[in-house]
Amino acid sequence: MSQSRELKAITGTLTVLYVEDDRAIREQLTQTLRLFFEQVWVAEDGQAGLELFKAQRPDLIISDIQMPRMNGLEMVRAIKAIDEQMPVVFTTAFSDERYFMESIELGVDRYILKPVVQERFIAALSAVGRAIVQRRQAEAYAKAQLQRRVNSATEKTLQDAINLYPNPTLIYGANGDLRLMNDAFVQLFETHQIEALVEGQVLLGDLFERREGFLSDLSLIDENDRGRNRVSIRSSRGRKIFMIDSRSIATGEEGQLKIVYTLSDVTRLEYERQKSQNLAAYLQDLLKLRRRQSPEAPSAPEVARPTQEQSVEDETAAQKPAAPVHDAGISEDEREVLRRTHIHKTPAKEYVSEIEGMVLDELEEMDEVEKELEDLIHDYEESPEDELLKKISDRIEAYARTVEKLFEFRDLAFSLYQLARFLPTLQSAQINTRRLGLLLGSLRMDLSSWRRMIFITQEAQDIHYLDSSLFSSCLQIELDFGDKEGADTDENELDLF
Repeated sequence: MSQSRELKAITGTLTVLYVEDDRAIREQLTQTLRLFFEQVWVAEDGQAGLELFKAQRPDLIISDIQMPRMNGLEMVRAIKAIDEQMPVVFTTAFSDERYFMESIELGVDRYILKPVVQERFIAALSAVGRAIVQRRQAEAYAKAQLQRRVNSATEKTLQDAINLYPNPTLIYGANGDLRLMNDAFVQLFETHQIEALVEGQVLLGDLFERREGFLSDLSLIDENDRGRNRVSIRSSRGRKIFMIDSRSIATGEEGQLKIVYTLSDVTRLEYERQKSQNLAAYLQDLLKLRRRQSPEAPSAPEVARPTQEQSVEDETAAQKPAAPVHDAGISEDEREVLRRTHIHKTPAKEYVSEIEGMVLDELEEMDEVEKELEDLIHDYEESPEDELLKKISDRIEAYARTVEKLFEFRDLAFSLYQLARFLPTLQSAQINTRRLGLLLGSLRMDLSSWRRMIFITQEAQDIHYLDSSLFSSCLQIELDFGDKEGADTDENELDLF
């Protein structure tokens, strides 16, 4: 097997962060790295490299030493303080040899001199990649050993119990000692979390996310109201919601008491419940306020919303009450109803750090969908044709498919799907196409701002800061054009229900 094929076989599932300030060298080696690694992140100095490491957590770091803002040694020192096992390869010139001893003290795995010779570079990456894979295998083995160590202390009855409960399950002895856990439970958590639980360093409740309305203390389990026994678990694969049940069993000839905890995944059911409640509340409050709205209220085609250029301060100000602004069909009072935010506010940086890299890649690729949507809306405003509405609907549905992969935004995905299904039912010859174009354009700008502020610049202090504006845009289009004539009246609003 050639060196290149061997390296690809070793590193094909690994990710790498490459930090280099020399543009020509950076572009050349980046192309090479992309031939062998699953994902390559690139930074032009140590400060940017440190931020990328915190956001992406790669499997390997390859870095120059002498760089502006923060040099490679300073960056690696900061990274090792976070993850002392992180493999590092330095690529450096002969003039950097004075840093050699400090590199050894930092635990750098390889030191490659510039100009980089491809054969030596591939050989060094193969050695480091092989060490990473072996370490992963050792961790998996240690994890399996931990599970076997717990399971080996149980009676045959407990071995049978693990087969009876395919859901994540643990069994504790009467004195609180952990006796058994099954594969499904082990897969929920990281190795260090399982190890801490086995060693008694943490309690089961410590592994649950602390959120309002969810349990983090098993002593609070309500035997009479199972619906209250919800727990939230967040891992590298995202957040899931479980219903936790507890029951006591007696095993062995002496009837030793054991407590069995079983987790049932109710993430989808919870989402459906919240979605129904949220949409019902939005529509109910909207209808009540529309009944009170004066029929002579002035209207204008534009809807005031946060722009793409807003700073973090503008984003916060956009959520505060503003002077009354009227548009066709939605008053300022209605906008305040739709501007309700989630109780639990999550900053964008915190939220994005827990999203899988593949989903983030899809969100970045949505830039192309946004541009297509912008062009289609412009074409529709110039020449309103039903076929263009169908294409706009397809692009909105494509956007919804990506948004749907984010649990916290499935309500938004639902609204976009609803709008995508609604648009093809309209007949351009019978509606105010200029107004529809303006509303669709406003929705497109909101979606672009939402994606940029949360997933690109990560400036948003609350990931739900634009939810109400987006819901309002989707609802307003359906309310304004939902009747057969497409008229701007409220006579048929009860038909929505």
